[in-house]
Amino acid sequence: MIAEELKARISKMTPEERRELATFLAKLELEGDPDYWPTLQRRTDQTAHPDKWIPVEDI
Repeated sequence: MIAEELKARISKMTPEERRELATFLAKLELEGDPDYWPTLQRRTDQTAHPDKWIPVEDI
């Protein structure tokens, strides 16, 4: 129920508001999960796992 309400509200946000929300959610993850940032860095290392990357156009 809460998720549906949030989805509806997010769909009405401007791009700037969405960026602000994404930043806030990332901040919450960083504060609450000490492994979040190292995991993110590891997963975005293109040289370590080039087979896991796809072109942006395919997303």
